[in-house]
Amino acid sequence: AHGVPVVSTVAGAEGLNLQSGTHAFLSHEAADAFVNSCLKCLRNRDEAHRRSTLLKAFIEEHYDRQVVINRLQKTFRMLVAG
Repeated sequence: AHGVPVVSTVAGAEGLNLQSGTHAFLSHEAADAFVNSCLKCLRNRDEAHRRSTLLKAFIEEHYDRQVVINRLQKTFRMLVAG
């Protein structure tokens, strides 16, 4: 949401529906794979900027505070309605 590149393990990004190669630099759990993702991010500023821009838009669309509130309200209404 801050517009900066993200490097994470697949497990660390689990549940966010991020796409490796699109939104973030994702790697498997092995230390060398994570280091390689960090190096890719640092060595390619254009790609890091592209991914951070797409990630920011993705987060705003799916996880913005108001979006989440609206989703929760809809769920609560359905639960109350039975």
